[in-house]
Parts: sequence; C-alpha cells; structure tokens
Amino acid sequence: MNIKDSITTITKFYKEQEEKGKRGAAHGFTHMARVALAANRFAKFENAGDDLRKASLLTGFLHDLVRFPREVEGLSDGVLTAMLIKEVGEEKTEVVKEIVETLDEDVRDALKSIKQALKDMALLHAVSRVIEINEGSLSKIFEELTHESREVQLIGSALAYGDKGEEGVGENVVVRRAMFVSGERVDKGDLKEFSRNVLVHMLQLKEGIGSYTLLPFKEDMLKEMYARTSAFVGESLIRIYAKKSTKDFPDHPLWQSLKARREFELDFFFSALAFVGSLTRDVCRESIIELQKDLTELYTSLGFPKMAKFKEKILSNISNGRIIEYSPERVALSIHQLAVGDLLSTGDKRLDSLAYLSDESILLNQLLNNI
Repeated sequence: MNIKDSITTITKFYKEQEEKGKRGAAHGFTHMARVALAANRFAKFENAGDDLRKASLLTGFLHDLVRFPREVEGLSDGVLTAMLIKEVGEEKTEVVKEIVETLDEDVRDALKSIKQALKDMALLHAVSRVIEINEGSLSKIFEELTHESREVQLIGSALAYGDKGEEGVGENVVVRRAMFVSGERVDKGDLKEFSRNVLVHMLQLKEGIGSYTLLPFKEDMLKEMYARTSAFVGESLIRIYAKKSTKDFPDHPLWQSLKARREFELDFFFSALAFVGSLTRDVCRESIIELQKDLTELYTSLGFPKMAKFKEKILSNISNGRIIEYSPERVALSIHQLAVGDLLSTGDKRLDSLAYLSDESILLNQLLNNI
C-alpha cells in the first residue's frame, strides 16, 4: 500500500468511527485534515525540506488517531497514538496490542505503510515524539520543544500551529468546543457531573452571585442550554486565559496573524458568558470582568476539570470586557444545537455560518496533492 492509499484508508477509518459514535466530530476527519494542511503550510513557510514537510503533514493527520474507549492510567491519547505509530506491525506493549486488535487489516496495513515511509525519512522517532509533546498548554509545548532535535522542533512547531493555532483559535474552535465540550463531554464524559452540579447550584439560588441575576428556569430546554453553555464558558476561561492565551503565541508571522481570529471567539464567548450570567447586551465592562472572576471561583468549587489547576493564571489574566456583540440567547442556542449535531437557523448570519464544515472531498484531495 502506497502512502496516498494509506491516507485514503485512514480517512475512511475516521469517517466510519464518526458514524459508529466512536469518534466525535470535533476530532473527526475534517479536524485531522485541517490540522495536517495547516502543519504543511507552516513547514512550507519555514522552507523545510520535502521530507520534513511531508512528516509535518502526516503528524497532523495522525495526531488524534487514538480515541481510546477506556481510561489507561498514566497514558493520554497522544501518548497512545505515539506508541501505536512506533509499534504497529511489531507490537511490544499490551495496550498497543489491544488497540491494534480493534483495527481492520487495511487500517493496520495503512499505518505500517506510513510507519515505513517515516522510517525511510529517518523521522519516525521525531513524529512519535512530537505527538507525545503536543499535550497541554502552548507554553509547556514550546518549552519542551527547546530541548529536542531540530527535526522535532520543526515538526512540533508545525503541529502546534495546526492543532493549537489554526484549529484552536477563532471560528473553528467555537464549533469544535461546542461539539466536544458542550456535547460529548457533557453527555457522556467528564463534564456530566459538573453540568448537573451547576444546574442544582443555580436553581437553589434566589438571587445572583455578585452583581448579576440568574435566568429563570421554566423549561427543560432552557436548563439544557444553560448546562451546555456553562460548560462552554468554563472551558473557554481555561483556553483563552491559561492554556491558549495570546500572550503565549510565538513571535512568528503565522501565529501573530491568528490574533485577529481570536476576536470572533471572544465575541462568541462574551455573549455566552452574558447568557450564563443573565447580563444584558449593554452591560458595563466592569460587570463582565467581575462575572468572569465569579464564575472561575464558582466552577472551581463545582469541580470543573482543571479549573483549580489554572485558576490563578485565569484570574491574573482576566482583563477583557467588551460590548456584547451577539444575542446571548442566540449564542446559547447555537452552542446547544452544535452540541447535539443539529444547528438550525438562529437568524444571525455569522452564527449560522458555524454550521459549515470544510468539504471533505476537497480536504482529501488537498492532502493527497501535498504528500
């Protein structure tokens, strides 16, 4: 099987996993392809050699390969993916054997083909190491890369740009965060308990926290929208102020160009924030800042994952307050619809455009043309 056939086979694998509910849309084929193509663009911008460019593209295409159905103590999906890429065809560890046994023969052959291509480029170790490193905050990733070889630094920077940059900032991440955080994680993941806790907590209060009042809960739909939007807001606080703060963006032209895309993400986030805090669109900047701090404290006490870890950094970085750009109710509706996979018209062209996902056939052709 040649490398182009391998990409086509793994594309089919990603799509089938999505159809069977084993892979969420936020980590499906379109995400993997967009990360791969962005990594490819970064490598080209850096005038990387052809092998390094192709390895960057393949790293992006494979970085979320493993979405393992159960917790493996001490091993993240990234580490498991790195292990699988290194060991496929000559499995050494039990967990990799277990993963390989779940794969169809054509997928195994495709992975073996890609592994051999990377070995021929002498970049197999570099690719697997990069996927291991690409976990956690931007600052942590770039700090780790400084201790690695030139090849790992280039491929690692390309993957970070694709995954944490182009896919982690702006419209794309709004869609993915709503699908994954407000959808998968709330419905069947680590935010299931938080979503219950936040509703119980809010419903028990007759008055708002601090300077804002809470929405009246009269319908089940409104409660579900509130829980999903709260999850979106909690993850956004972590991502915007701690894990993917623009302060941590490298001084690189491609990264700096992403700052403009953060603006829509912020407009969407503040409108979601207003829905959670029952703020009107003409609220003052100070009330928005205070609300963010209140929710950071509240979500920490309610056990929002990793909020306690990043609380101090979030609180120290909160300085944003702006006019509420979009109707809070429409934004909450968009989050809910994206989470359940049914984005209907909200009446706002910019919000309705979030339903658009890149054409899969175009993405596949772009991948094949660049390998």
